[in-house]
Amino acid sequence: MYMKIGINMNAFGDIDIDLQIKLMQENGFEATFIKAEHPRADEMMQAIRNAGIDCESVHAPIGKELNDLWYEGEAGEQMLKRQLRSVDLCVRHEIPVMVVHLSSGVPAPRISDIGYQRFKALVDYADTHWVKIAFENQRFLANIAFALEQFPTAGFCWDVGHEGVFANNRRYMPLFGHLLTQLHVHDNFGPGTWDVHIIPYDGSIDYERVAKSIAAVDYDRSLMLELAVAASDVYAGWTPEQYYQHAGQAARKLADRVEYYRSQRA
Repeated sequence: MYMKIGINMNAFGDIDIDLQIKLMQENGFEATFIKAEHPRADEMMQAIRNAGIDCESVHAPIGKELNDLWYEGEAGEQMLKRQLRSVDLCVRHEIPVMVVHLSSGVPAPRISDIGYQRFKALVDYADTHWVKIAFENQRFLANIAFALEQFPTAGFCWDVGHEGVFANNRRYMPLFGHLLTQLHVHDNFGPGTWDVHIIPYDGSIDYERVAKSIAAVDYDRSLMLELAVAASDVYAGWTPEQYYQHAGQAARKLADRVEYYRSQRA
């Protein structure tokens, strides 16, 4: 099965939208995702649609205030409203998936009844509007295991880079791969380093293992890169053209390895 490759909007920073789309098309990217609260989200979506690129998902709001969802108080209610408005963005532009973080930073809030009620409200609202919530792995196993057990309509977003830098050799795909709904693919230099969101094969993650893990499950969306050029100095001095070309080559290489391992299953 042919696997599309994708890349997030603003991988090279907040550069001209038309230039981003041109470079995506020139380098084989057929899919993308956007951040829900980007001030130009609607403008981006119009340009993406006009270019025939598939917007697979929206990334819901993140940041330390995300932790407020687990605590009593108005701050948690305000964060829930931001999450619900992000579902509305999905509905407005017919985007099928919203990727959601469950916490931010260290330590994670303890699982609480009010947190459960708020995430239930989010999942129920998304279900009503035919948007699938995909919970993303970060530092902690407990909250994502809790969410995927409690909310059976939700899916799993495997963030390969987060697993590489945060998980202390824990592997998430054996646990949740059967629920895989979206991929966030990026590289880094392993535990104890920063979550630098560099291009696959430029860090220390074993991408042969990644390819095998993806191929082992039924997954029909793209191999989606989640990159951030400004998060490191690895690409200092690069032009957008160089960056997107390198990213496209790496993504296609990895997608081809997934296809190879899928062929071995047949």
